[in-house]
Amino acid sequence: MASALFLLLVIVCSVSGTIFRKYYNLLGGRTIYFFNAVVFLVSGICFLINSKGLTFSYNALIYGTFFAVSCIITAIFGLLAINCGPVALGSLFSSYSLLMPTFYGLIFLKDPIGKGFFIGLLFLLLSIYFINKKSQKEESVKFTVKWLIFVIIGAVGNGFCSISQKAGQLTGTDTNAMMITAYIICVIFFTAAGFVKERKLKVKTELKLSFMPVICGICNGLVNIFVIVLNKSVPAAVLFPLISCGGLIVTFITSYIAFKEKFSKIQILGFVLGVISIVMLNI
Repeated sequence: MASALFLLLVIVCSVSGTIFRKYYNLLGGRTIYFFNAVVFLVSGICFLINSKGLTFSYNALIYGTFFAVSCIITAIFGLLAINCGPVALGSLFSSYSLLMPTFYGLIFLKDPIGKGFFIGLLFLLLSIYFINKKSQKEESVKFTVKWLIFVIIGAVGNGFCSISQKAGQLTGTDTNAMMITAYIICVIFFTAAGFVKERKLKVKTELKLSFMPVICGICNGLVNIFVIVLNKSVPAAVLFPLISCGGLIVTFITSYIAFKEKFSKIQILGFVLGVISIVMLNI
C-alpha cells in the first residue's frame, strides 16, 4: 500500500514539475539559469530535511559530480525543448532515456536479457516512425529539428542521471550525501551562469513568477526521494516502467486539455507503442 502511494506521488510530482515549467514560459518567464538555480536549491533543501545523518565521502563527491553534470544538461535542454515544442511528445522521447541504464546493466552489471527487451526495441523503433509520420488529412503536433535536438540531448543527460544514481547506490555511497553534493554543484553553476547571461531580463516579471521554480524544486526533490525509497522495495524492472508510463499518460492527457496540443491518429498510435516499448524493454 505504501509503495503504491509513493509511486502515485512520484507520477504526480513528476508531471506537475513539467506542467509548471511549461506555464512558466507561457506566462512570460524567460530565465533558464536562474530558474534552475532555484529548482535545485529547493530540491537540495528537501533532501537536507529528509536526511537524518549524512556521510560525505570521496564516492559521494565523484558520483554527485557525475549526477550534477548530467542534471545540468538535462535541465537546460529539457527547458529549451519545453519552450519551443510539444510537451507530451517531449516527455515520450525523454522516457527513451531508460535505454541507457538498461544497456548499462546489460554491459557492465551483466543483467540478463529477457525476450521483452527485443520486442520493446521493435516497438520503440515503430513508435519513433509513427510519431514522425505526417498525416495529410489530419492536423497533428508539429515540431522542429531544433526541438528534436534539444529533446535528444536532454534525454541523454537524463539517462546518465539514472546511471550515476544506480552506480552510487551499488558502491554503498550515502545517497542523500551524493544528491546534496550534486544539488550544491548545480546551484553554483546555474547561479553563476544566470549572473552572466540573464542579468538584463525583467526582474519584475521573474519575481512575479518565482513561485513556479520553487514548486518545480519541491516536485523534483520529492520525486528523487520517493524513487530512492521505492528502489529498496520495488524491482527496477517494475518501478521505472510504471513511473514512465504513468507520467506519460497523465502528461499526454494534460497536454491535450491544458495546452490544446492536438495529435493525429498516427501520432497517438506512436505514443501508445512508445508506452508499450518502455514496459517491454524492462521486462
